Amino acid sequence: MYYTFYSWTDGIVGSCANLAMGNSSWTHCHIEKLWKITDYCPPCDTLGLQVLLLERSINPPKLISVAQFLPEKAHSLQLEAFSVAIKKLDSEFPRPRLLFVGSCRNEADEKRLQNLKDPTVRLKVEEDVDFYKNVTYSFISFHFIF
Repeated sequence: MYYTFYSWTDGIVGSCANLAMGNSSWTHCHIEKLWKITDYCPPCDTLGLQVLLLERSINPPKLISVAQFLPEKAHSLQLEAFSVAIKKLDSEFPRPRLLFVGSCRNEADEKRLQNLKDPTVRLKVEEDVDFYKNVTYSFISFHFIF
């Protein structure tokens, strides 16, 4: 009952908006369903990404996780899954690297990042995982994509 009332009032209030922006697919679906307002896709430069080769050899293979260091991004689950996968990897294959790229807005985010770094020793992947904090898009493009 509470959610029904909340959705109803949220829909009325939201439908009065001239412009709404969000940063996730959940928010997009929420706005589209409840508010019934026009979709807006902000322009973004994709020219640099269009020149990428779809197949190329990368040694060692890199797994890149780009997301703000927030609880809902499940970085610790990614780290544990990587640890399990790397233990099952045949020794003839090159060991992949896991790169966490994200931003820290405040002390809570900094603590969350440190809490993500700490288990790498216990999981025996400290040599296979790198953390990049508050890097620019151009840094990401140059070091990870191209």
